[in-house]
Order: sequence, then structure tokens, then C-alpha cells
Amino acid sequence: MTRIITTLLLLFLALPVQAVQYSSTQWTTEVEADCTLAANVFTLTITGYALVRMPSTTAGTNVDINLRNYSYTFNDAGHGSDHLTNMGFGLTETVDWAQDVPWFLYLVNEDDTAVNVGAFIAKDPTLGVTPAAGAIHDKTAAAASDTQKSIFGMWADDAGKAAKPCTLIGAIRMRWDTTTDSWTVQTLGNNDGVGQDRLHKTFGASYAMPLGQMGARAGTFLIDNAGTAPLFTDNAFNYNLGADGTVQARVRLVGDPGADGAGAVTAHMSIPYSSIETFDSQALPTYINEPAGDEFMTMKIAASGGGAYVSWLDSTGNVLQHATFAHGLRSIIGTILYQAF
Repeated sequence: MTRIITTLLLLFLALPVQAVQYSSTQWTTEVEADCTLAANVFTLTITGYALVRMPSTTAGTNVDINLRNYSYTFNDAGHGSDHLTNMGFGLTETVDWAQDVPWFLYLVNEDDTAVNVGAFIAKDPTLGVTPAAGAIHDKTAAAASDTQKSIFGMWADDAGKAAKPCTLIGAIRMRWDTTTDSWTVQTLGNNDGVGQDRLHKTFGASYAMPLGQMGARAGTFLIDNAGTAPLFTDNAFNYNLGADGTVQARVRLVGDPGADGAGAVTAHMSIPYSSIETFDSQALPTYINEPAGDEFMTMKIAASGGGAYVSWLDSTGNVLQHATFAHGLRSIIGTILYQAF
């Protein structure tokens, strides 16, 4: 009997340990990890047995990498050695973005070894590989290209990290401050951290766009465009960012505070992310209330604007102009749906 028990015990000990249950969703490999924020230092620490399944550098295959006790950090705007200074990631850097912006946590596999796995943050939730080196910020240098598609790596040297397979693992929130020209990680809440549940919550959350951002005139979401953009009494612009990179926004601009539009120029409205698609008629209709009467217009994202703003066309193809809003009767109410990533 003793010999049988000993044999069974040896067989049990020889079995491989499977500490992590891998997810089959498109969003993430399930990773045992904790996030902390202390003294303006954000830390991502891999915990548990942490045998993480990641896309291998050999296309079409996966690799299991033991990252137990590996940590990745960066300093935000409140730290004396801030790592994010002057990295706007596509927004108007001279205007505060004092509302939460979702940021996504990734692991990148450089060469199938634990020591060269890196962590980074990005605005883009759809990345399968890291961008080219020219779009990678890191702790020691800003990237040559600073756009919404850029990433920030929690490392000191980009060598080997460009165009490598990466895995989405979680999300945090940050805000932009013009006093420091940098980003501040927000106090970690129930939506923040690593795991599919945190990503579900992040994608389900609504975010507010600030006035005067993304090229807009101060006090509005509309862009002057060589004219004068009108102001509105009530301004609401809320949006969701989906796991597939789509943006759905709800806009309600109503009332006249006494600042009219001027100029026979197309009325442009800023959007929280540039669109990767341009189109004239595939959008949802927008309700426009102006001196000529109520009308439903079609939103347009033109290639000439680089997908950075929207405008509107009436039923005959005429564009909405700033001069249209030359007196107190004004409303723009509608929904915007477009692909940002």
C-alpha cells in the first residue's frame, strides 16, 4: 500500500501546473496582476504563478512566459521626474482635458523571453502589434510622431520593441493638465486595473469631451475654420470607446449665450479621436435648428480634414455654415458613430 501511495504522489508531482486560465475573447489573455498608484508612480506587478500566454514572435503561434514578480512602472505629472511631459497623444496641448480619458494596458513580447517582455499604455484598444519606433514614447525620450496612435513604453530603450506582438490586459484613466503639460493617472477605481471585467467596465463607461479641445474655439466644440464659430448656452458631448475602436458620441448644443457665428465657411465640430475613415452619407442624421427652420442633416467626415472633425450636409448637399447661426435660434442635437482605431 505504501508503495502505491508513493507512486501516485510522484505521478501527481510530475503533472504540469496550470496556474492561469487563458481567455478566448478578443480582448485579453487573463493575467494575474495588480496595479498600484502611490506618490504619482504607477506600478503594474505580475503576481501569482503568472505563466502568461502571449502571441509568439513566430507568427501564428503562442508562447507561455513566466512573468511572476515582474514589475513595470512610470511616473505621471505629479512626480518630480515625470515621464509623460509634452506627450499629448493627438489632443490640443494648450487646453486642459480635465475629464477622464481611457488608457489601455498592454504587454509586448520582444523575443519570447521574460526579461524582454515590456508593458505599455495606449489610447488604442485594438493593437495586435506595437507601432513603428517613431511612434513609441518611453521613459527617456519622446517619439518622433506624437498622435493618438502613439504608445508609451514603461522602459528606457525602444530597441527591439517596435512592430512586436502585444496583448491587451487592462485599463486605467488619465487627464491632461496644461500646467505641467503632462498626464495624471486618476485614483484607481473599480473600472481600473487588469482583467476582462475591468475592460468590460471601461468599454461600457461614458466619457465627457471638454470644450475647446481638438482644435475647437474656446467655450464650444465647433472650430472657427477661418470664420467665427458660434457658442451655445448648453453644451454636452459624451462618448463611448468600444473594444473594436468605434466611437459613439451623443451631442446636444442648445441656446444662444450672445456669441453668434460668422463667416460663409463650413461649420466644423471637433471629435475626441480622429476618424480612420472618411465618408459623406453613412452617418446618423443630426437635428439642426437654425433661422431657416428645423432640419435633419447628414454628418460628414471629409478626407481633407484628416478625419479630425465633422461637418453637416443638408438634403441638397449644401454644407452647414457658421453664418447660419447669426441669431438666437440654434441647436445641434445628434449621434456620431465612427471608427477611431
